[in-house]
Amino acid sequence: MTAPTAWHLGWVHEHTQPLAMHAFRMVETQHIAATMRLVDSAAEQDVLEHMLDASKPPLPPEAQGIHYLLAAPFRYLPPTGSRFRSTHMPGIWYGADDSYCACAEIAYWRQRFLLDSAGLITQHLSTDHSLYEAAVQGCAIDLQTPPWSQAAAHWKHPSDYTETQKLGALVRATGNVAWIRYASVRAPEHACAAVFDPRSLTLLTPEGRYEQWHCHTARDHVGRDIAIMLDAYGVWKSADEVEPHWGLFRDIGLEWLEAPLPMDDLEGYARLSGRDIPVTGGDMGLTTRFEFKDMAERGGVEILQPDVTYVGGLTEFRRVAALAKAMNRRIIPHGYKSNLLLATNLAFLSQHWTEEWLEYSIADSPLRWEITKEKLPIESDGRVRVPQGPGLGVTLDEATIAKYRVG
Repeated sequence: MTAPTAWHLGWVHEHTQPLAMHAFRMVETQHIAATMRLVDSAAEQDVLEHMLDASKPPLPPEAQGIHYLLAAPFRYLPPTGSRFRSTHMPGIWYGADDSYCACAEIAYWRQRFLLDSAGLITQHLSTDHSLYEAAVQGCAIDLQTPPWSQAAAHWKHPSDYTETQKLGALVRATGNVAWIRYASVRAPEHACAAVFDPRSLTLLTPEGRYEQWHCHTARDHVGRDIAIMLDAYGVWKSADEVEPHWGLFRDIGLEWLEAPLPMDDLEGYARLSGRDIPVTGGDMGLTTRFEFKDMAERGGVEILQPDVTYVGGLTEFRRVAALAKAMNRRIIPHGYKSNLLLATNLAFLSQHWTEEWLEYSIADSPLRWEITKEKLPIESDGRVRVPQGPGLGVTLDEATIAKYRVG
């Protein structure tokens, strides 16, 4: 017996295609050697580096002769898993479709490194990174196309890699797929590449011309006078996983902690709520005021976040708001993916009993900016003006709708 899976073995044989893309990867800067702090001179450091190189596992045959930046991920059998690789399985080269997406991916993993390292949890984190570009080509799976897109809930999950690791195992077992193209979870509207065969990679950035980036903890960068909210999107599976990080959240001075757990873990929410940092809930799919009542009563969350597209429109949305007011809870609308949704949230906030935050996306997506004729920009004072036209105050741009219509 084998465990059920979202993937069909036949898909790996039947639904592949030759694909190519340029992908960007960010790595810790190689010329700043961490071993320098362990020795007293450059000569000693050179000896130590050679000793470390000799202790590394050999490159697999298919990675021999390619640039070390491309080959390095395939050298090791890491004890921790990744999206498409189980623990102690051969490494995978991950890349992003542009520098923004690469930064989003590295920022997420640097954050996880900080949160998962007890000794660093209250420390300032500053690292130097090099960004390089590579060409990826070969027989591939595109998860954004049918039938793979049917399982999007699995391969887009922010932290549960169970199904994607099963897919990675299928890819290795068949041996005919070089890489997987998939939508970025950390940078919506962007794409990533997971490369299993190093022979599919060609370095495009000239040696020594890598773009240099610096990664700093957010609070140190923005200063203490700027509010920071953390949208965890259910990244932790239990309150026990969140508890070790609470001191860091307090040190950062979080305005609120959004959706730290799966939305049905009301007992876990109850453990986290009622402290010095408000906890929000409901944005990941609650659909009625009755569910929000449970989230507030049994889960104890201080902020309810209904999404008008989930609750069925403004009528139920306002019922949730009335419930929140009766229970002395804050309500902050969720949703940001288009100006139509933004205008709906603005309409609600314009008649709300108190001033609240507006969720706002700056993603470079035509469906975000062009679906209405009105642009709804952030003004110089940091606010977004409520549109003054009839209804929601915005007009659909028929040309944009026609351009992106499906079917």
